[in-house]
Amino acid sequence: MKKTTILSISILGILLVLSSPLVNTASAADLANIEAAPNPGHMYQTITITISASTEGAVYNWSGCDLVIFFGDGSPAQNIGKMEPKPGNLWIKSTTHKYSKTGKFTIEVVPQSCRLSKKNVLKTTIQIFPPVNQKPEGRKRPPGR
Repeated sequence: MKKTTILSISILGILLVLSSPLVNTASAADLANIEAAPNPGHMYQTITITISASTEGAVYNWSGCDLVIFFGDGSPAQNIGKMEPKPGNLWIKSTTHKYSKTGKFTIEVVPQSCRLSKKNVLKTTIQIFPPVNQKPEGRKRPPGR
């Protein structure tokens, strides 16, 4: 394992070097990804939110983490369960949501019931437009046509 020098001091001509194994100091949020697709989306369209993480070389274990997702549109938060292990040190969890209003929304995923702290919130934004089949407002058909 690589070592990194933490402290190097010279006392009376004697060089003291303290070192320790290289530790991944990235937060769990730095090691994970959240994606919403399609993005942008439309009202009432099924949006898939996928959370993925790698544990290769990391000190984090996602196996015990329940994930709570906030969709950003005022709907109740949902516990979507635990991440699922995949080959290659990957962990994945997906869920779906339908937005009933337009706007730009921040989706947040918070790990619960594990040693990851709430500061490890994953965030992404999604833009939601009117439904594809909605007619533009203000344009009405003349009577009799």
